[in-house]
Amino acid sequence: KIHTIEEAWGKDIKPVQLYLDHNKLSSFPVDENGVFCYMEDAETFSVKNNNFTEFPNIFDAESMFALGSVDFSYNEIVGFENGDSHHGINAASVSLSYNRLKKMPAVLFKTGSPMTTLVLSGNGMDSIPEGSMKGKYAKFLQTLDLSYNNLTDLPKDFWADNLPYLYGIDL
Repeated sequence: KIHTIEEAWGKDIKPVQLYLDHNKLSSFPVDENGVFCYMEDAETFSVKNNNFTEFPNIFDAESMFALGSVDFSYNEIVGFENGDSHHGINAASVSLSYNRLKKMPAVLFKTGSPMTTLVLSGNGMDSIPEGSMKGKYAKFLQTLDLSYNNLTDLPKDFWADNLPYLYGIDL
């Protein structure tokens, strides 16, 4: 039943696994450097089933530290905090399933987020705009789950030149 985390954890707290599932969180506080907590040792960051309407800008695609998995499924996410100025995320697996994203979150690819697995099932997504799956590390994507959406076509971004290692796709 946690509604609010009062202040950023900063450098003092470096979780390896953080589970804040099934609460009422809608944002994370950040310090003067834009940091919620340091994630040098983080493997899992899970905030399933909360009240987020935006994917928070607390990660960084250019971080030298990669997370194993980040899960923001079952929230109310419709977009990304700071829009196109979002920092992206350095994580192998990202789940944004069962949110309210109506189109492919292009910011993840454009920021150079090196994901191998992206789960976007159950969003009611109705489009993947051309160019939204292009980016420096889009080629790392191996598994993509787009099931339970409202897609009627796929863009040319699905060519092997752009996604050469994509071998698992659920439509």
